[in-house]
Amino acid sequence: MKLLLAVLVTLIVTNTFCQSDTINQKDMNGRKQGHWIYYGKDRPEAGYPSEGKIEEGPYLNDRKEGVWIKYYNDGVTPKFTATYHNNRPCGPYKKIGGSNIVLEEGNFRSNHYVGVKATYYDDGQLKQWVKYNNSGLELDTSYYYFPNGCKEIEIHYEEPGVHYKSIRYLADSCNKVRETIIYDEESKQRARDHNKVYLSNRRYFRENGTIKDSSDCGHMKRE
Repeated sequence: MKLLLAVLVTLIVTNTFCQSDTINQKDMNGRKQGHWIYYGKDRPEAGYPSEGKIEEGPYLNDRKEGVWIKYYNDGVTPKFTATYHNNRPCGPYKKIGGSNIVLEEGNFRSNHYVGVKATYYDDGQLKQWVKYNNSGLELDTSYYYFPNGCKEIEIHYEEPGVHYKSIRYLADSCNKVRETIIYDEESKQRARDHNKVYLSNRRYFRENGTIKDSSDCGHMKRE
């Protein structure tokens, strides 16, 4: 029995030292590499328990790279997961409620959404379903739902960012239309003009001055 206890203690101590050897490491140039964990004791001003986790994830050459997890103030419950590339959000993310229910999920790239973004009520019921193109403009059809699961609004897009029709439904009668709005050419043109300004203000450039593709990720600067 004593021998078994000694072996277990040795394994626990060894595992603790092995873990400390593989997290929160810097290379010979002082750059953070590999998996890092920030605890409450590392950032006391954040108000977390001393041994509670604030966030954790991988570094590559002192920059966030890969999936990072941020925690609620209890230091245990995940609050947010996000994918990083070159220290910037780039890829899938999730916002998580206190009961471990996903409240929002989608993809983020170059400071805008791409693909499908879905948001949920606190009970997990779908709230919004919106699809974006690679420039962050809505396309196809967007759906919004009442808390009871019935559709609230449908927005139909003629082209990215330009809607031509919206349908509103009654809250207490699923799929019963309250009103349908058809947008005229003047309204569509205003949307197109707005999109031009939106895209122009979001133009990013590489260090060498070339325009950065909207689906690209990484360190960016404005012109």
